[in-house]
Amino acid sequence: MRWHRIALLIVPMILWALPGAVPDAGAGELTKVTYVLQWAPDGRWAGEYLAKERGYYRDEGLDVTFTHQRGSLAAIQQVGAGGAEFACPEGGDILVVREKGVTVRSVALLSRNTPIAFMSLKEANITKPEDLIGKKVGVQRASSTYTGFQALMNKHKIDIETLEKIEAAFGLEILLLKKVDIRPVFMFNEYVLARRRGIPVNVMWLPDYGINLVSMTVATTDRMIRERPQVVQALVNATLRGRLDAIKERQAAVEALVKNVPDLDRGLAEETWNVLVDQLIGVKDATRERPYGFNDPDLFKATGEILQKFGPIKKLPPEAEVFDNRFVEAFHRARR
Repeated sequence: MRWHRIALLIVPMILWALPGAVPDAGAGELTKVTYVLQWAPDGRWAGEYLAKERGYYRDEGLDVTFTHQRGSLAAIQQVGAGGAEFACPEGGDILVVREKGVTVRSVALLSRNTPIAFMSLKEANITKPEDLIGKKVGVQRASSTYTGFQALMNKHKIDIETLEKIEAAFGLEILLLKKVDIRPVFMFNEYVLARRRGIPVNVMWLPDYGINLVSMTVATTDRMIRERPQVVQALVNATLRGRLDAIKERQAAVEALVKNVPDLDRGLAEETWNVLVDQLIGVKDATRERPYGFNDPDLFKATGEILQKFGPIKKLPPEAEVFDNRFVEAFHRARR
């Protein structure tokens, strides 16, 4: 979710030219694919690990290897360069890299609500954007949180140049040491850590203020969609099946995750998945016409407009180049 290193994403697509890099499955043979998580495995991917544990990828003819990168853009770069078949980036980053010529798109929207929020200690009594005036405001200019910050301040007609802004590292310490009064957080990270430690906080979560940025997706290349749609369909089928199970069976999902990633703190993983299900995934917004996994055109459009106004996009890519809903629609048709 760091948007200051976009130049790194303009990479040669040499690996695309290698024929047969991932062979199609024959009778009884599994197709090997790599699925790149945007960070080290944590509660965000409990559904994928449940799908793997229950054999859903194998049922679809896939042998999936989960790897991870240090950020959403790096995950897209790996897929765009042909080093993996699938990734789990933020939808906003897909908009960013399409403009730079990296031909990836979303084939499933896993989490529709942005995790960006702004957190303060409850004792600071910061409950609304206007309360930031006169306070020490932590910011991360190289992060997508800064775009969210700009959008929130703009909506409430607050000139950010009049605010005292302090660059904030990740973690809770800068807040606990009161070097800042409020800081940007991700709901699945610092907010969960504060809850786990019993720290009383106030949180301003962007969707509560009518601002949203499309969040986690399953992404692949245009070439993969064009040349190997059956593999794309298989990956979407297994992933959505696992995540839908995980939404209903939260304990089973966490069990599968910690079994495969034993270094994880079980309680932290459980709390993270609960926040995902209750707030970020947006399954309550699903309808028959726009079921879970559906790439919502309105949400991508709203995200693009925010990125164009405050972020790194100059010209929005056409909708048809950003996402493809055929695979999600086929998955849900088969379940009816």
